[in-house]
Amino acid sequence: MTAVEKVFLSQIGELSSSCVFRGQADSSWNLHSGATRRLIKFFNDDERVTEESLFSQMLLVYHRSVLLEPARTLGFGSDSGRRMSDLQLLAKLHNSGAATGLIDFTWEPLVALWFACEDSSCDGRVFILDLSDSLRFRDITGDVNAQSIEEIFAPTDGRGKQLYCEKLVQEDETPRIFHQRSVSVIASPLIPDEIVKSVVISASDKALIRRELESLFDMDTTELLADIRRFSAANSAVFPLPQVEDSEFCRIQGNQCYERGEYQHAISYYDRFVELAPDDCSAYALRGNAKSEIGDYCGATEDFGLAILKNANPLEVLEVENSPVDTVKYYSWPYYLNRGNVKAELNDLEGALGDYNEAVRLCQKISLREPTVYLNRGNTNALLHHSEDAINDFDDAILYGSLAARFNKGNFLVLLGRFDEALQCYDEAIGEGSVEAGVICNRNCVKTILNRIGGSGYEVNAPQNHSALDRMTVEVSLRASDNNMYRDFFNFHGYFGNAGNTGEDGLPSGRGYKGSVGFVVLIRGQEWI
Repeated sequence: MTAVEKVFLSQIGELSSSCVFRGQADSSWNLHSGATRRLIKFFNDDERVTEESLFSQMLLVYHRSVLLEPARTLGFGSDSGRRMSDLQLLAKLHNSGAATGLIDFTWEPLVALWFACEDSSCDGRVFILDLSDSLRFRDITGDVNAQSIEEIFAPTDGRGKQLYCEKLVQEDETPRIFHQRSVSVIASPLIPDEIVKSVVISASDKALIRRELESLFDMDTTELLADIRRFSAANSAVFPLPQVEDSEFCRIQGNQCYERGEYQHAISYYDRFVELAPDDCSAYALRGNAKSEIGDYCGATEDFGLAILKNANPLEVLEVENSPVDTVKYYSWPYYLNRGNVKAELNDLEGALGDYNEAVRLCQKISLREPTVYLNRGNTNALLHHSEDAINDFDDAILYGSLAARFNKGNFLVLLGRFDEALQCYDEAIGEGSVEAGVICNRNCVKTILNRIGGSGYEVNAPQNHSALDRMTVEVSLRASDNNMYRDFFNFHGYFGNAGNTGEDGLPSGRGYKGSVGFVVLIRGQEWI
């Protein structure tokens, strides 16, 4: 029995004829495409970048802005006068050595074995994929609708299948390529481990296996046009990836930093995004959210204003009561909401209220039931002592699903001396699943207050700041008698703060803003005369 049979063929004998193979000289190497390896190097050899949700978007932009668009500009995108599809051009660049998202497999197991035996100083590995699994794989060789870069690396139908294509033989390629019967598997961005099998080739067996195979296979390098070879070589995985001058790439890098909580780095990428795409409203909105997270509220206010100004995504003209309505950029509502949030943090309450009013108006135009705009406007109206407006806002926020609004409404009713209504709010919040300690504490306090004051015979004074207590204080005066000649304090937990900025571009919402520090209800039994 030969070494080839003993070490390799005996282990793959039960595989189906639909399997393809790939040999790698070092068994420790991951099954990464050249594009993935190049991007990993760009991020300081941190392989964790491949696990991030935005990596697949980055891979798409890399192929478009670093490979395909420059290659077409240099004249490499046509064949016999006909424009090549993105997939055809990508395959051409790949065959010339460029770092693409394609990974070469072959129908010939012995060809894969040859490459696995290239370096005798370490173990090699042959990877195996079974393309007969139609739930996992899809052949796009003849599917012209699936050969654009967007369909290859960001399919819109959510199919989740691993794409592959047969090797398209070109007239200027050597017979070796045809002999290898290559298959290009598209790693977008990685090939899942669960669909990959492998055979390890021991370093001690490599030399003998090579000698047995050497006479059977000619491994000469494919020869293509010199110019495209130089372009592809300059874009191989060996060469570092420069900063990509593409607005979407900058956006993705900024989003990646934002998701990690690295807001200052995110801002630097968004700065470049703004430079490259000055009319893109999302560039300013993203930067505004990042600035909000680091407390740069003045800068965030300016950015949200620019996002409103640059908004280029108006909805279609709406019909209201059979009358046409002028086209309005209704989707600006998150920008008004977010700007209102940072104005509130700057204590510009009137300015914040104006932005919240506009956010509410725009939401109503498109029948959007967004509890955040009502909760945050309710908080602002409460601070401005617009009592009925605040309660109405809290009621709308409650109607649209905000538990925080019930708590804040309960607190506001306490400050107004409407203790029975406040108790009902707290009870309803607990009944709907709120387990916040503040809700339970405040509910117990107001219940005790009601037991103390009874149904009548008391007077509630307007809330005011109490310098000695350093808290907002509500004083309740009782009629003097032997039973109520006392003074009592009840400490309440403060409001939940404004809900965080609405996220942009699929990013999570902001962390939210701190509420009030709490307030005190002071009962004085001896002050009623």
